[in-house]
Amino acid sequence: RILSFWEPNAPVYEERKAALKYAFETGFQTSVSVEPMLDSRNIDDLVSDLLPYITDSFWIGEMNYAGRFSKYADVPIQNELNRIKAGQTHKVIRDIYNRYQSDPMIKWKNGIKKIVGLPMATVPGLDI
Repeated sequence: RILSFWEPNAPVYEERKAALKYAFETGFQTSVSVEPMLDSRNIDDLVSDLLPYITDSFWIGEMNYAGRFSKYADVPIQNELNRIKAGQTHKVIRDIYNRYQSDPMIKWKNGIKKIVGLPMATVPGLDI
């Protein structure tokens, strides 16, 4: 439901997972980027579902610029933005980080690094 709201013409989750699994099983290097993290309540399920098919990294990042976007949004989008913001409080982000900080496959985008006190990436123009 969440993916179809934000990306109405994109492939559904099952199709994306099947493509990832196919790439993994045929020997390609694979990674996943969950940025923005649209459903923090189910991030553990997503990680456990996809991590077996990842060879490189699983990136997690928060929603950026929601405030700028929200002033132009209609009520359904406002409701979705509020749901996402509620799932990306500093406490929620720290809890997710604490669960996965020792997993070498999980990587953190700069917004999360800032919240948990990690050094930020310094590649000009690239938020990694």
